[in-house]
Amino acid sequence: MLISCSDISKSFTGEALFEDLSLTIEEGDKIGIIGRNGCGKSTLLSILGRRLEPDSGNVAQKKNLFVAFVDQDPKFPDDEDAFSYLKKCAEKSKQSPEERAKTVSIISKQAEITESKIKDLSGGMKKRLAIASALVQVPDLILLDEPTNHLDIKGVIWLEGLLRNADFAWCCITHDRWFLQKTVKRILEINRAFPKGFIIINGDYRYFLEQKEIYLHAQKRERDVLANKVRRETEWLHQGIKARGTRAKYRTDKAYDLMDQLNEVKSRLHESTTNINFNSSERKTNKLIEAKSVSKKFNNRTLFSDLNLIISPKTRLGILGVNGCGKTTLLHLLSKSIEPSHGSIIHAPDLKIAIFEQNRSNLNPEWTVHRALCEHGDSVIFGGQSIHIHGWAARFQLKAHQLNSKIKELSGGEQARVAIAQLMLQPADVLLLDEPTNDLDIPALESLEDSLKAFTGAIVLITHDRYLIDRVCDSFIGFDNTPLHKVLSFADYAQWEKTLSQKEEKSKEEAKVVKSSAPETKKRKLTYTEQKELEGMEEKIIESEDKLSEYQKLIEDPQKMSNPESASEIKTAWQTAKEEVEKLYARWEELSAK
Repeated sequence: MLISCSDISKSFTGEALFEDLSLTIEEGDKIGIIGRNGCGKSTLLSILGRRLEPDSGNVAQKKNLFVAFVDQDPKFPDDEDAFSYLKKCAEKSKQSPEERAKTVSIISKQAEITESKIKDLSGGMKKRLAIASALVQVPDLILLDEPTNHLDIKGVIWLEGLLRNADFAWCCITHDRWFLQKTVKRILEINRAFPKGFIIINGDYRYFLEQKEIYLHAQKRERDVLANKVRRETEWLHQGIKARGTRAKYRTDKAYDLMDQLNEVKSRLHESTTNINFNSSERKTNKLIEAKSVSKKFNNRTLFSDLNLIISPKTRLGILGVNGCGKTTLLHLLSKSIEPSHGSIIHAPDLKIAIFEQNRSNLNPEWTVHRALCEHGDSVIFGGQSIHIHGWAARFQLKAHQLNSKIKELSGGEQARVAIAQLMLQPADVLLLDEPTNDLDIPALESLEDSLKAFTGAIVLITHDRYLIDRVCDSFIGFDNTPLHKVLSFADYAQWEKTLSQKEEKSKEEAKVVKSSAPETKKRKLTYTEQKELEGMEEKIIESEDKLSEYQKLIEDPQKMSNPESASEIKTAWQTAKEEVEKLYARWEELSAK
């Protein structure tokens, strides 16, 4: 036994998060903690690690227990390099100096940690550093809070393998259902639907869902039985019994006790959920979008080539690939917000497209929630019906008092729900979704999944949520992670992941052969600053091309060009934008070649 929690309770602002929770963590345990945003998951993790004390109950730890944390938003000394920071963390371990050096060497290679400055690292690399920093301490127990956030698919697969084969115990908060299925052996859900606010089930995620459904079904049967009893007792009370005897008083008290029990069960089983439902235009056209021999180049570097694709109603297409391979570019091509280098994108006449941008660019951080949900007036039109702003906000678990808050004051999950609310108001033939699952909790993910399955139009989906993409999509295209990034078809997500792993293993073997046979030469590689610049180059080029396209439209507008003064300004702006695009292309080529 490493930790034993006995009947612990915790409240926040007078509201109970969980009560009388008992949990034992033993050597080698692999535990997942799930629940809605704000339900108390991080609070429980802090109590387990003795960062926080419970309001009541006891927490006992094994003597000399060594616990390491991986926080959701880890903080680092930015002026230090990553490898030095890793070595400092290793000094907390009980290993000898020789063993520490070996541990740091192994883990830094696995996590791809180098001597780059921490301030220059991407979000994904900082999360890798946080995980590696916990590992090099060689703890008895690691407590992880949303460890897959910011990791790309390669990083998540690495972490899955690490935790699945770990000889240390770990406890992890996550909304990634595929990750849960592949790693955990026990699941604890914090949920007010359960009598004490939580449930613990041994097994993987699928087994957990089965047992939870059985449990909740029994709770609903109990509710129905109580409701029948209360109905009979209420009828008896309404008969106006005049007897004042003990028997009558006993039955009256019993009736009120049953009513209290029923209200308690009803209160627990009533869950407010994010009510997601996309508005389809019900269009029947066979071809909504067609890509013919489409290629996209950045300067002389081919991102992908010769792509042929037809999007029809009921298409459920998942786009797969590692970060930076061109998935978002492909989505912008399909929307015609950027032009292909070769080939053509053809839209059906009057095609209606709704786009969810990964960066949520449609959300103005200075707007209030009210304005973002309903720019004019106090009602929105959805499904042909007028819905008051309070009712519309409630569908997305947003409180009335939040309507006057600014978007920038909301949590990531709340911002995601506002962005989805905006999208739902757009009748669409095609949904183009770029990472819509970021920051959503499992109930919201389940609602999103159900709504996408019910949507009668076409869907093109990019997401790191492998559970959702596997259940929603029935066709897949993926980038094969070669320098040309060819777009290939796959039967399902698992086939793509297997292909990716096989290619990486082959590349490693080929690299070993080349290294052993080639003469020793000084390698050239990007610095982390340059790597970060390269990773962001695609988005910069897209933005610059969009700007150039806007000025091009102005140049082609006779009315705008009729005034010599404004025409001169437009031409100057167009030339500046053109030079910026060319400059970015040249820098892309320079970094790619290096």
